[in-house]
Amino acid sequence: MADRVKGKVALVTGAAMGMGRAHALLLAEEGAKLAVADIAEEAGQKTVAGIKAAGGEAIINISSIYGLVGAPAAAAYEATKGAVRLLTKAAAVDFAGDHIRVNSVHPGVIKTEMTKGMLLDPAVVKAALGPTLIARPAEPEEVPYAVLFLASDESSYMTGSEVVVDGGYSANENYPHAPTRHNCESLGAWHQRIHNLVQVSAMISTMMPATNRIPLRST
Repeated sequence: MADRVKGKVALVTGAAMGMGRAHALLLAEEGAKLAVADIAEEAGQKTVAGIKAAGGEAIINISSIYGLVGAPAAAAYEATKGAVRLLTKAAAVDFAGDHIRVNSVHPGVIKTEMTKGMLLDPAVVKAALGPTLIARPAEPEEVPYAVLFLASDESSYMTGSEVVVDGGYSANENYPHAPTRHNCESLGAWHQRIHNLVQVSAMISTMMPATNRIPLRST
C-alpha cells in the first residue's frame, strides 16, 4: 500500500459492484477512509467488508467516452454523459474558491455486472468497441487508478478536466468502418438499457439527502 490518499475520506456511490466497487477497494487500499453507498444494500455490505483501512478535497464524476464523442442510436444516453462532463466543469468553477477540485473520468466499454450479459453478443461487442485500439472491453480494475490519481495530491493542479480511459477509442480518428445507425441495432439497444438504468439511479439520487450525493469530500 502506497498511501497515496492517506488521511482522505471518500464517499463512493454505486460502490456495490462493477467500477464503483473497484474504485472503493483501490481507494481503501491506498489509505482513504471509505463510506460507500448503493441501492443494492447486500452487495454494498460485501464491499464494505472488503475495506479495512481507509477526504479528499476533490470531487470525481464518472462519465463515459460517450460524454465526449457521438455514437449511433444513443442520443439520450450521450446527453446524460455529456451533462456530467459539463456539470463537472461548472462545479469546478463554483467550488474553486473553496479549494475543491472537480474532474471527470470517461471510461470506454467496461466489463461489469451491468454489461456482462450484453457483451456475450459478438455483434454488440463489435459495435460497442468500434475504433478502440486496444480491441477488447476493459476490466473494472483498469479504471480506478485514474480515480485514485484525481483523488490524490498528485493531481493538485487539475480541475475541470477530463481523464479518458477508453483503450484508444477517441484517438482513432481514421477508423475505416465506423458504425452507423443502420447497422447498429444491437448497440442502440445496449445504450438504451444503460440509459434506463441511469434514469432509475437519478430518480433514486433525488430522493437522497444532498449530503449523500457528494462523491468525495474533504475532512
